[in-house]
Amino acid sequence: FFQQCYSTEEGIMAARGGNWYDGSQNKDMHYHSWTKDNNYVSGNWGWLSTTIGVANQTLSILNTTEPEGAAKSTNMAEIKMVRALAYFMLMDNYGNVPLDTAYGDFSPHPTVPRAQVFTFIENDIKRCLPYLSTTVGVSTYGRPTLYTAQALLAKMYLNAEYYTGTGKYNECIAACDNVISSGKFALASMTN
Repeated sequence: FFQQCYSTEEGIMAARGGNWYDGSQNKDMHYHSWTKDNNYVSGNWGWLSTTIGVANQTLSILNTTEPEGAAKSTNMAEIKMVRALAYFMLMDNYGNVPLDTAYGDFSPHPTVPRAQVFTFIENDIKRCLPYLSTTVGVSTYGRPTLYTAQALLAKMYLNAEYYTGTGKYNECIAACDNVISSGKFALASMTN
């Protein structure tokens, strides 16, 4: 939130007294003068790369310990969606990033072009689609569903031209239509 919103003037943190200045990290976001040492930049990278590592570890464990079947397929798809979301945020914020999908290899991985990361995420999401739940509500709260996947695809496709050099606006519309036509979501009405 801070890295994406403060750097776009979508949000701003005012400095009111010495305790709001936070070592200039908020000002640096606003003025686009951040470095890798900014807590938002390094924290975002740390959390997202940790999420990817934990997802890879979880996938490795589930793959060897869970019996084959629908439950395993759904669990694996949900974990891959968590990883896809983390990879999307890394790609969106940092561009070229390392791609690592295997647990156990802790050596540094080279970065790959943003377009390649985009394709990896897109393909991984599409492979998950058949196994994700279409149920929305308390039982799936906090779990990626088919509509989570469609929403992430829509977000990716909206900016695909920037990420890859090729626009995917029709794909964006189709992904949005899949969510809208489900009839499971609506905009909140404004009442006085």
